[in-house]
Amino acid sequence: TTCSALTKVGIDDVWKLMVAFFDHMNGKGLIDQIRKEQNVNWMHETISWLLKQRFYNRPEVEQQLEEMEKAVGKGEITPQAAARKLLEL
Repeated sequence: TTCSALTKVGIDDVWKLMVAFFDHMNGKGLIDQIRKEQNVNWMHETISWLLKQRFYNRPEVEQQLEEMEKAVGKGEITPQAAARKLLEL
């Protein structure tokens, strides 16, 4: 089924198909399941964001970050070792 907003052809058919699909998914509890999975994912994303914010806003990290970036760029230290040093501050 196709539709065109320009010619206004098939919009009702596509809408009916979308409603039927939603009803089918909702009837099997899949909408709720997907929403629960999205909420758990959102929680993890929020944790990651908050941890990064707290890390980068620490004064000792702000002081050392540019130096570590330069050292990594020059090949004086590996990215992993630099990250570990910053995390140990």
